[in-house]
Amino acid sequence: MTMFDLNKKRRLQPVLLLLIASSLATGCSQQNDALSTPQGQALLATDRIVKQSGGDWNKVSPADREILIKGPGGGSEQGAKSFLQTASARQSFKPQPPPGGPATQRPDDAPK
Repeated sequence: MTMFDLNKKRRLQPVLLLLIASSLATGCSQQNDALSTPQGQALLATDRIVKQSGGDWNKVSPADREILIKGPGGGSEQGAKSFLQTASARQSFKPQPPPGGPATQRPDDAPK
């Protein structure tokens, strides 16, 4: 390795570091809100539909039915109905504490 090769490497290191730092800095300054994408908007719409209808297909407007059929329903009304019922059940599910957890423990001063 000659002296010229070492000098060339030393000159390239700061340039490479500057390029890496600038790409990281510009990447961090850009706003990339996932909910502003079309997929994010569709997710917000389906969430709104599920909450408003409570899982009842009859309470869903025709326009919202089309959103469910084209999106998570996979192109069929039956798939959209199934999604609506499942999503509603998931939103209303409240996990129970484990046996012996805080809700089922007796106070220390309780009669035994």
